Amino acid sequence: MSHAKYRVITSRGCLDSAIEAILPAIDEHTAVLPLLNGVSHIDALSLRFGENSVLVGAAHLAVSLSRDGVIQHLNDINILMSGERNGRASPRCTALADSPRASTVDARLSQNVLQDMWDKFVFLGTLAGINLPYACKHRRIP
Repeated sequence: MSHAKYRVITSRGCLDSAIEAILPAIDEHTAVLPLLNGVSHIDALSLRFGENSVLVGAAHLAVSLSRDGVIQHLNDINILMSGERNGRASPRCTALADSPRASTVDARLSQNVLQDMWDKFVFLGTLAGINLPYACKHRRIP
């Protein structure tokens, strides 16, 4: 029985360098799981690694990076949704969803993960639109 290997990409700002960094670790048993906001990265990863190597995922969590580089969780939401682009429940996605059971991560196998990604994208865009007038009024636009 062969075991799938997973590589996770979490930073859009350096997608090209992240692709180059993980390239030596990619083989036919590796699944690449991007956890980025938006959807444009999926095509770039599929072109580089092949469509069958790229899973689709969305993470729901609220975190902040402190000045000293510590990741701070701002609430108890810790959801990781992943799946195949075609919506099928593959063995590798089922194994991925089952793997963090002993942790605080609520891993979910999604049969429509692209819709989940768009839902998150629309949510974040709406939230940004709601917060922008406040940020402008108080001159705190990052």
